[in-house]
Amino acid sequence: MPKVLSIHCCQCAAAPRRFRKVYEHSAATRSADQIRKFVFLGVLAVPLLLIAVKRDPAFPLPKSLGECFFFPEEFKHYVANDLPLRNDFARIHNRALLAVNGPSEVGKVIVGKKGWMFLRIGRDMRDHGFDHHDLSALREKHEQRAQICRELGIKYRVLFVPSKENLYSEYLPDRFQGWVSTNKSVSQVGRFLSTKSALIPTVDVLARFRSEKKVSDLYFHTDSHWNEFGGFIATEELMRSLSPSYEGARYRIEMRESIGGNEAQILGVQDQVTENYPRVVVHDGRQPTMADGKPIAMDTINLNTFDLKGTRTICPDAPFKSVVVYHNSFGVALLPFISRHFQKSLFMWHHFVEDQVRAERPQVVVDLVTTF
Repeated sequence: MPKVLSIHCCQCAAAPRRFRKVYEHSAATRSADQIRKFVFLGVLAVPLLLIAVKRDPAFPLPKSLGECFFFPEEFKHYVANDLPLRNDFARIHNRALLAVNGPSEVGKVIVGKKGWMFLRIGRDMRDHGFDHHDLSALREKHEQRAQICRELGIKYRVLFVPSKENLYSEYLPDRFQGWVSTNKSVSQVGRFLSTKSALIPTVDVLARFRSEKKVSDLYFHTDSHWNEFGGFIATEELMRSLSPSYEGARYRIEMRESIGGNEAQILGVQDQVTENYPRVVVHDGRQPTMADGKPIAMDTINLNTFDLKGTRTICPDAPFKSVVVYHNSFGVALLPFISRHFQKSLFMWHHFVEDQVRAERPQVVVDLVTTF
């Protein structure tokens, strides 16, 4: 009988055990992955279960064959706005992204450095400026408004609002640093209107803002709007344009605390961040009030105390007679300060209305302009 040569190899003998361990590890990994997938799908199914159990009347269930064609868009709208637990899931998701990524993009919000947040408008944060056609259209529109006011003997002022990302670009994430130019958008429009038309009296506060930011923040950290100090400084520049002899008001700053602003609300973390912002106390002896005599108490960060139909104030000992201010959300921070300079003030949250100007016949009309 032939002899069989037997070769003993330690590595070969150990190979089956090693392969068995690798297989067991792979099997355990696959099992863990499957468990995670089932848990994830189970969590996603919770809103659907709530819809079925509660029979949510807002759910766009098709009632006819014709409605089936519209169901995809209606369902998309339902998921984006009314889906149960949607806000809770979004809040957890955003907090996780903030914890992992730090300064980054989260949906419509740019989370910057040192707690600063910026509203993302458009596809990116690039400040492309305006072409000549757009600038010319803006000039013609404001020339027409200025002409109407001149015919009525009214002083007309165009007040420009600097964008937060231009003024505080140093707090944007590093990858956005080269995208925002401090020489475009609002400044570009301001320069064009002031140099191409002597008929439009403009008030550009950007230069003053750049110097005053050393004193205190002019914008909220977690909100896209300027704060009370920004509204106060803008009013000071407006009054200097109306009266060159205006010396400025004495004031002091008191810091207040609030929950997060609109950017924090979009992320669902408004109750997790604290907004410390300046309140401005003016020492001029005047006591402006609402038209009904009630104190002026504007919530400049949440904007929930402003009447969109128009807000009137009175200040009998003010030096100017009357003003109409056409504005957007930035006008809220102006109201406590502009109202100190006019015996009668009307703040309208919409664009310039010629019929209203003719009916009111104010001494001054202010047109607030944002270009972002």
